[in-house]
Order: sequence, then structure tokens, then C-alpha cells
Amino acid sequence: MKELLDYLRDQTVTLTVYNYEGSEEQLAALARTFSGTGVAVTKDTTGRGTPTNLGVLHRGDEVFGARPVDEWLADDDFETLLASGADTERERLPDLPSDGLTVAPETSRRQMVGVSRMFERRALRESEGTLVAGFQTLSTMRDSERTRSVYDRLAGTDVDVTVCGYPDIALEDPPFDIFEDSDGTFRDYWFLLFDGNGNDSRKAALVSREEESALYNSFWTDDPGTVDELFALLSETHPELLPGAEQPTNG
Repeated sequence: MKELLDYLRDQTVTLTVYNYEGSEEQLAALARTFSGTGVAVTKDTTGRGTPTNLGVLHRGDEVFGARPVDEWLADDDFETLLASGADTERERLPDLPSDGLTVAPETSRRQMVGVSRMFERRALRESEGTLVAGFQTLSTMRDSERTRSVYDRLAGTDVDVTVCGYPDIALEDPPFDIFEDSDGTFRDYWFLLFDGNGNDSRKAALVSREEESALYNSFWTDDPGTVDELFALLSETHPELLPGAEQPTNG
């Protein structure tokens, strides 16, 4: 799953704030401003500790612009320019990811559940296609009556469902495929990919990694091309999660 997360990270432009001295609330506001455009906001420090509160917009080593954090927050027009791809006198604007890509560096478990539910409903409405979901541990599904209900309903459709999780418990006779992640390969990852049954308006993907207890570095998207690329990567790196693969037996 690391390969999928790295692919999404490579699609993003980053606003790195160096030697930040402001409040966490201000930084969170900055992250919210940019998250819908596929721009990640991170912090870093320099050896000398200067300059302070400088936000640098870049993709890898390619720099597009730099200005103080207060200016990034105050410039409402810049958010519009980012969406339109126009140029300004101060910055050369990058080609941004699709508007359908959201970057959320510190996502709570509750938020993860909300995004997952949104995409599961798409699969229920389509009633066909392929859905692959990983909830870190199988007990996550057992302990949530609502999650079990959603996946029981999915099993009553023609959606091919695979649920991945570390087998800390045994799910008795689930009506969908289970991949028992016995070696813990996916234990740090929460993910959900739905191919929309070829319907671009239904395609969706969420890929995230737990960085701290119950806090996730997350990306989610409903951009059809990005979802197709993620499924291609999944087929290449983890074909065992896809329909038709031989699944481990429970218990």
C-alpha cells in the first residue's frame, strides 16, 4: 500500500512552512485552505532557524513561490488562481492535481470512517464493480455494527468485495472475501478503493497511513484517472487483494 500512498504524494504540490512560530490553529486554517486543491501543508526547520514563518510552494525540489504564512492566508485571490492555473507576478503556479484530490495530513479516525461511508454508499448505489477495503484489523469491522451492516448490504449486491485486516479476531462466515493480513503488511494503512464498475462518476479511493495513534496521513479522490492508476498499481503490487485471488481461509 506504500506504493499507492507514494503515488498520491507525488501528485501533490506541497506548501512547506519553515521555522514556524505561529499557532496550530493558524496552521490548520492554512491546511484547510489548500486541502481541496491537492496541496499538502507541512512544517520543517532549517539549520539556522531562519527565516521564520516562510511558506514555500514546491513539488519536490521544484519551487514555485515563497511568501510569509500571513500572506498565504490573506490572499483569497491566490486560492482562485490556484484553481484556474493562472500566473501571478510573484509566483509561477504549478500544474496542480485534480480538484478531486484531497490532502489531509492529520485525519482522525472519525473522519476516516466518514470518508469511507461516503464511498461505500457509491458502491451500494452502483451495485456492481470491485471494492477493496482495509481497516487495519478485522476487529474494527466486528466492533462496528454499522460497518458490518454496510458490508452485509454490499454482499447482497453484485459488488465484488474484499476486506483486508490483521486477523486479531475471526470473522465467522462473512458474506464477502477476507484477506487475513497475518504478517501485518497493511496494519498501518486504512484504505478503500472502488472502481465504479467503469462508471467514472462512481469511482473513488481513500489511501491513508496511521502516523500517530488514531491520526492518519490521508489522501482521497474521486478523480477517475487517479482511481484507475491506483487500481493498476494495486494489481501490480498487491494482486492478492483483488477478486479472483486465492484468499486465506479464516480461523
